[in-house]
Amino acid sequence: MSLRPTERRRERGFTLVNVMAAILLFCFGMLALGMAYSRFTAAASQNQTLVQLAPLSNAFSGLVQANPAVVTGMAGTYSAANLGSAPAPLQGWLTVVLAPTSTPTVLPDGAVTIATGNDAASGSTCSAPSASDGGCSVTLTFSWSQSSTSASSGASRVTRSQTFYYHFPL
Repeated sequence: MSLRPTERRRERGFTLVNVMAAILLFCFGMLALGMAYSRFTAAASQNQTLVQLAPLSNAFSGLVQANPAVVTGMAGTYSAANLGSAPAPLQGWLTVVLAPTSTPTVLPDGAVTIATGNDAASGSTCSAPSASDGGCSVTLTFSWSQSSTSASSGASRVTRSQTFYYHFPL
């Protein structure tokens, strides 16, 4: 007994269109996961740098408290290229922060900007320490270049910064 073509049972399974649609959805899912991973990795890298900066800023504070005379000549922007122009008491600390030969380099492609502010008591610029001084305000800014990935532009460099404020009684 032979079945006519219209009476044949339909075979079960996936059509080529179904398989192609499933592969396409899988590919889009994997691309989305890859993009999310790259963004999370960049955020973790930035957080790691910020965590490393806190003890370095504390070391800076201790350095200035141990050498109060350095406040008068430390204002400036320092990078790996001009470490030698920093005051002698700051050079060792800046080498740890910026030098490409230190392991690991805390701020690759980075800079440290130190600005001295007005004397709190007199309103004048910071001067050599004396018993009558009310102190000196110092702003310490770390800036560095970090890779960033965006969906529209691909990989690019973004400048990040972290600022610490101090007031040293001189």
